[in-house]
Amino acid sequence: MIVLGLTGSIGMGKTTVAKLFADLDVPVFNSDEAVNLIYMKNPDVLKFIKDNFIEYENDIICKKRISEIVFNDKKKLAILEKFIHPLVREKQINFINESKKKKKPLIIIEIPLLYEVGVHNFIDFSIVVTAPFEIQKSRVLQRKDMSEKKFLNILDRQMPDREKCAKADYIINNLEIEATKKQVVNLCNKILNSIK
Repeated sequence: MIVLGLTGSIGMGKTTVAKLFADLDVPVFNSDEAVNLIYMKNPDVLKFIKDNFIEYENDIICKKRISEIVFNDKKKLAILEKFIHPLVREKQINFINESKKKKKPLIIIEIPLLYEVGVHNFIDFSIVVTAPFEIQKSRVLQRKDMSEKKFLNILDRQMPDREKCAKADYIINNLEIEATKKQVVNLCNKILNSIK
């Protein structure tokens, strides 16, 4: 089984590319969704958030509120990541093991901070989704509750796109959906053919 790590900076289109792989029946693990599940009514997580960040209501953690807290506080962000990342890693490893049991030839682990947090060590190959900066910026600023300041702050925490591309085994240029789809299909076929 081949494990592909899918990454890219904010606004590059990781989610779009992950969906295109899923459309080809390639199992996809979404790390952001895993974080959301971790935040939902887990007693250990609730206690950690209450002790280190904020009170919460009805055993539901407001991810948006936590994001606001760590936005300008790198120490708080580091505390949060040190706690959350191992929990996500555990879910990623479970996903890989379940996929092996099901004899899946290829799977995708979508990880926004693939290189930044060092999890590239347990994947076989990495894919970086990229696009020109102006397109990236335009996409991100269309999001609700997003400002240029917040966008630049997020970029500051991420490895620059050119560095990610330099580290990548494969690069997908995500400009126009049909061209992106063609790249995904070609890459999927190339990898599957290599393991036959």
